[in-house]
Amino acid sequence: MNNILDYMDTLNEIDTENVEELYNVHDMNNSLREDNYESSLDKKMCWQIVQILILIILKFP
Repeated sequence: MNNILDYMDTLNEIDTENVEELYNVHDMNNSLREDNYESSLDKKMCWQIVQILILIILKFP
């Protein structure tokens, strides 16, 4: 355990002021799509759907 803590102390001594952050340790580009905001379902409509599903479940167990 002491070896790990000593190593952490050594790492803390390194000047990283001008080092760019890594987003991926493998230096890969993100191959996934960009996140896009889209409007979601209306809360009232969602509640109506839930009520219908509850009625269906209770009618056909």
